[in-house]
Amino acid sequence: MNNQTSIYQSTDLNEQLMSGKNEKNAKIVNPKTGKLSFGRVPDNNNDIPSGDIYLKLGLMGRGFKRYGAFGARHIWEKHNVDLCIPKQEMLPQIIADMLVEGTNVLVNFAIKNNKRPVVLNTKLGRVALEPEMKAGKTYYSIVSAYGNKNAPGTVIGTLKSPIE
Repeated sequence: MNNQTSIYQSTDLNEQLMSGKNEKNAKIVNPKTGKLSFGRVPDNNNDIPSGDIYLKLGLMGRGFKRYGAFGARHIWEKHNVDLCIPKQEMLPQIIADMLVEGTNVLVNFAIKNNKRPVVLNTKLGRVALEPEMKAGKTYYSIVSAYGNKNAPGTVIGTLKSPIE
């Protein structure tokens, strides 16, 4: 059984790939660094685990509210207009431009959820992250990105450069 996760470059993100439903956990390379990580949630005193941030190919979701949606496919389908993304292959660059070192990392502690979403308010918009675990190690998957810059929450630190 093959446990390898596919890896895509920005130039691979064409209409056929972005409209598909397969390989939802495939990772997309950060075009700024050539690494898989787009940044790192820092160590903090708020019980929010540190970890690298990845952009997965994801899913568009289902229904009007797009249940189950996440990643590049969701961002392209639902938010390409408010993020001013003209072509699919430019999406990773826009996300990389949003996730710059020093950006505030926020958590809305008012939400009663054991998988607390982490939001990054950036100069270009905001990015919503969800923590995941693999081999006992926490990492963050980019769920969505929005042109709106006003997410509520408590600043727990600032975004760090990617390690991986």
